[in-house]
Amino acid sequence: MRTLIIFILTGISWSISAQDAFFSQYYLAPIQFNPALAGTANGCDRISLMYKSQWTRLYQNYQYAFASYEKLKDGIHGAYGISLNRNEEGNGVLTRTFFTGTYAYHMLLSKNSRLYVGFQASIFNRTIDFSKLIYRDQLDPRFGVTKPSAALPIVNSRFAPDFSTGIAYRNNFNKTQGMLIGLAVKHLTSPDESLLGFDQVNLNTTWTLHGSFSHTFQTNNEYRRLIQAVSPQFILQKQGGFEMGQIGIMAKSDYFTVSAFYRWNSYLMNLNYPDAVVMAVRIQNFKAKELKQVKNPFEAGFAYDLTANAIGFNGLGPSYEIGFATMPHGVTCDGPGEMYKNRIRLPIVGKNRKLRTNGKNVPFQDKKTKCEDFL
Repeated sequence: MRTLIIFILTGISWSISAQDAFFSQYYLAPIQFNPALAGTANGCDRISLMYKSQWTRLYQNYQYAFASYEKLKDGIHGAYGISLNRNEEGNGVLTRTFFTGTYAYHMLLSKNSRLYVGFQASIFNRTIDFSKLIYRDQLDPRFGVTKPSAALPIVNSRFAPDFSTGIAYRNNFNKTQGMLIGLAVKHLTSPDESLLGFDQVNLNTTWTLHGSFSHTFQTNNEYRRLIQAVSPQFILQKQGGFEMGQIGIMAKSDYFTVSAFYRWNSYLMNLNYPDAVVMAVRIQNFKAKELKQVKNPFEAGFAYDLTANAIGFNGLGPSYEIGFATMPHGVTCDGPGEMYKNRIRLPIVGKNRKLRTNGKNVPFQDKKTKCEDFL
């Protein structure tokens, strides 16, 4: 029986060299997507919750959950956050859990451009629940499973440290147009997630390149009332032998944001390997112009991934995802100042610091500042 368990776990270990969970509504939890984006979305204190059920036609399909808290703070010239990420396979037979701390440094290069650098440190845990497995000595030829197994588990949990980093650059060209581009590198140390102890199965490093462009309409015609802004976006991701790309667009209105994406895999630069077509809608309890007056703003979203490959149509089924974010203290906070008239040469950490601007030292502006929307 012990030999059989070793054989089963070895197969499991080979199979778990898989990709990370990918949330279609990454914009609702930017800290999970790229560490550098901590503190860049709406809200100076921000709580995000995400849940995804992948390939719903599979028996005991994949389940993903994510929760985070972020705070934008002037004293550290950036933002910090904590998050919990949990993935389940086989109705909890296999789980992967990350408890993560994040810090992102916000550097104002000019009044229109910013550089963000983020770091994450995680405690990683991989487990197997032997109570949900059925062994040969439990089976009766006539009555099926009739008694507990006498087999003793070898190992059921593994802990390891994990580290990630990211960088992002944002430039608002004018009042109506802006762009953001970033690179995230997760699992820098490729932690061992083997459940046997004598073998080694590493979680591959994940590379994610992403970018977005935003355009806000300023006219007052009928189309302006319906669509206030559009944002084309792209994502390219590689983890070991897994490659994935995504392109799409968002359209924003007063209380709604509608998104459509096309996702492919196998080859980054070849769109002929479809993975899914994603449709998402996000609602919010505020208008963009009234954001400062809302005491408890929130956002809620739903995404539906229609699996586009042949296997998905016939057996895997679609995926769905729900997300929620709330900003308990609104959108004004004691965060890195944004109201500089001149180019900032050297930001210095400290409450009473001075910034070198065009050869002159000027006091840091401690005014309450509006937080950003990283899209």
